Amino acid sequence: MIGWFINPHGPEQSVVKRLYMQLAQFLESVGTDRFAEAKQEMIEILNEANNTIKEGHIPWRESDQYKRLYLLTDQANDIVMYVTNHFSTAKEQLPTELGQMTRELAQAFDTRKGRLPNPISHPDNMDEKVDA
Repeated sequence: MIGWFINPHGPEQSVVKRLYMQLAQFLESVGTDRFAEAKQEMIEILNEANNTIKEGHIPWRESDQYKRLYLLTDQANDIVMYVTNHFSTAKEQLPTELGQMTRELAQAFDTRKGRLPNPISHPDNMDEKVDA
């Protein structure tokens, strides 16, 4: 119980970090034989994250941290739905920068105040595949 006073949204923060680490693996699996397995793992962690976020809601106390975690979970869900709808039958992999950027975002949960340790690099040459 004392942990709640130190870090009231610790469980939510932990599950969102794991969600984004799994999202990186999911994005890297597009166009490979491992896509179906990664999609199943992604759905499982999404369900866990959604349940943890819902359970962590305190109706009388709306914190900015909780709102950010909620929005990050919702955004991960949107990304998974988009990738599933548009790239399920893809034969080519997505740019590796997507997985790297997602991992860097997940690692930001370990830094103080949630700031990214290094700026996210953008690809030098943008094409339709990256820009879409």
